[in-house]
Amino acid sequence: MNELIFEVQMEILESMTEFVRRAPLAEMSGKKMLTSMLDAWIDYAWQHPDYIKFILLFDLHYEAYDSNQELKEQYKNFVSLEKERHFLMDALEAGFQDGSLKSDSEPLKTAHFIFTSMMGILQKMSLTTKDDWNNELEDIEIANRFAGMLIQYLSPESDESPAF
Repeated sequence: MNELIFEVQMEILESMTEFVRRAPLAEMSGKKMLTSMLDAWIDYAWQHPDYIKFILLFDLHYEAYDSNQELKEQYKNFVSLEKERHFLMDALEAGFQDGSLKSDSEPLKTAHFIFTSMMGILQKMSLTTKDDWNNELEDIEIANRFAGMLIQYLSPESDESPAF
């Protein structure tokens, strides 16, 4: 059973990242690429709340409790490989190169921050029941606002002092 659960977790993560990775067009600026990826990620979570909830439950259970050490090691290797070739890196690096995103000395840490914070919001969103339409729309709005804040923060214009 544990082997199946670990396999499902890895399959969902691969499916989600592939969905997000396919969102941008090659001719987009890095900023537009990242924006389209964040939008796709929110869309994926909205279309597949049970997948996002599975990731949440997996993280809570299997990372918090002792489970088969061999499976944990296999999953750790899977996550390490995904972190090394993080699915947000192409958009971030393109944005740094074309100037649409401010230069970042640690783009991989930025990619990890975006991943962790977006997953937290999307996992919270996955807990909203489909019967509660108003809360679901509010959750999507919060996720969209957060994505917008990330883009704004990473934009070169965010270095300028606000005019009051």
